[in-house]
Amino acid sequence: MRGLQDKIASVAGAAPGNIGGATAFRLAQEGRKNQMVRNSSMTAPSEVSKALDEAFHAASLLTGSAEVAENAVLDGIDALEFDKPVDDVLLVETVKSAIRRRVAFSGLSEQAHLPLELQRLFLLAPISRDCFILRVLLGITAGTCSNILHLGVEEIEAVLCAALQELPLLEAYC
Repeated sequence: MRGLQDKIASVAGAAPGNIGGATAFRLAQEGRKNQMVRNSSMTAPSEVSKALDEAFHAASLLTGSAEVAENAVLDGIDALEFDKPVDDVLLVETVKSAIRRRVAFSGLSEQAHLPLELQRLFLLAPISRDCFILRVLLGITAGTCSNILHLGVEEIEAVLCAALQELPLLEAYC
């Protein structure tokens, strides 16, 4: 990037005492910044939208309730820090909130809108469902999953293995 600045400066005639060249150089820098802002604003909303969608779907699968999932996403948004990446923090904090809120949620699960394959997940024990959703569907690492669920990595892998063996057997009951 420094090389590009030097090229712009030499083309613009920027030199000590040359106000016109310095002004041209500053304008070139501002133009590049404006272009980057325009380009980033084009992608930022779609990236944020994708991150929000992923967080909501994850919370919905974990809780079985759209209302609880919405509140979990709001908690995830509250946990965001200015100028930090959105997707990982939003997803992890939403998942943590969804699991906490699920314990307090006493309403009926809204699984009818889900495909049959995903409805089967609700036949698993909650910890098995959590491990399966986090590791398989969301692709969260075992270490992060361990932090979220407060289990050791080996325990996470054992529960996931058991869930993977149990899922095909649950098909007969749906």
